[in-house]
Amino acid sequence: MRYRSAIVAALILLSAGCTEDAPRRPAPASGGPPVVASTRAPADDEPANQLRGAALTGPTGLRLLVEGEWFDADTGTRQAVAAGIQTWLRPASGPPILLVDPPPVATRRPGPLTVTRLGAGTPAVLRLTTSADRYGLGPSADGQGVWVSEYRSRTRCTLREQGLDGRTRRAARPVACGVEPVLETPAGLWVSKWLNVYSRTSPEVHFNDPSYALLDPRTLHEKASYEEAIVIGAHHVLTMTDEQRDLVLRDTRTGSAIPLTKPADHNLHVFNAEFPVGRVSPDGRYALFRLGSHHTMPQVIDLWLLDLTSGTWTHVPGLPVHGSLKYASETWAPDGRVVMLGEYGVDKRFLATWRPGDAQVLVRPDTLPERLYDSGLGSVLAVTGQL
Repeated sequence: MRYRSAIVAALILLSAGCTEDAPRRPAPASGGPPVVASTRAPADDEPANQLRGAALTGPTGLRLLVEGEWFDADTGTRQAVAAGIQTWLRPASGPPILLVDPPPVATRRPGPLTVTRLGAGTPAVLRLTTSADRYGLGPSADGQGVWVSEYRSRTRCTLREQGLDGRTRRAARPVACGVEPVLETPAGLWVSKWLNVYSRTSPEVHFNDPSYALLDPRTLHEKASYEEAIVIGAHHVLTMTDEQRDLVLRDTRTGSAIPLTKPADHNLHVFNAEFPVGRVSPDGRYALFRLGSHHTMPQVIDLWLLDLTSGTWTHVPGLPVHGSLKYASETWAPDGRVVMLGEYGVDKRFLATWRPGDAQVLVRPDTLPERLYDSGLGSVLAVTGQL
């Protein structure tokens, strides 16, 4: 369950990488000369003052979904999707599911959640309606439904599955209060297990409170549990202890477990994405991880790819960089490019792309409207093709 718009990305914007961000700075100037490679590349552990790379020239072919609007990265054309879209769910298969969050509630009280599809387009857009400030939502394995957790009272909670067409797939069943769906995969339903906030003295739920478990969706029997887990696509999960030690990449198909070492000495929990669901490349080979430091000023952003077959790390070129964790975001484009948008520099905003295997990122100044950065950039969804 989450506060208010209690889906995955709302937590991310309030996570350790974002809550301690700097006060909003004046908008960087847009336009300007192309960004070129630095003449002196710092050491791997020395952040640069801006993202380093070759100039991004010519058409990108990208459309970016930010705050409920599509933006053509080449023409600047805008197209509204639905007001209130702050985030989406990323199923193990199929396109993302966009979410129109309910407005914040003034009081903390249990209540049901109504999930309604808007139109019949792709990707699907779901409107959430509730008077409660706690609920959970996670995508079904086939991308054609959602799992919903709800408080029926302060101490009585349920978990159900609903199709995108509104039909019941699995009727509501009782679960411990604080259990919320994360992602259903062929291996089962991943859930996070929070403390029951309605029975706590303090209403605040800290970022490191939940543990994670894999449930049998038919019986809700617990098949496995971990202190920390990041679900990666249909068949992998990265597990670790609360202290981010003992990282293990697990394949749920084969049972293999590859011990890993964190690739850099930064926090691994500073995502502006679908945490705790990892961002997987379209071909299923790589997972994109953001590391960073929110204790320094300016902050540090670092990006790494994890090869899900070999368990090896690849550093995204031009990083680490001084920037703003709350005002920068990364995603995958359908053609396999990593797309970076926002403040990857001291008071500088960029749009950058990188294809795994390339020696440099391609970088240009970002020209998105200033209002999109008013309260944090949040998650960005990238598709190809013009508006």
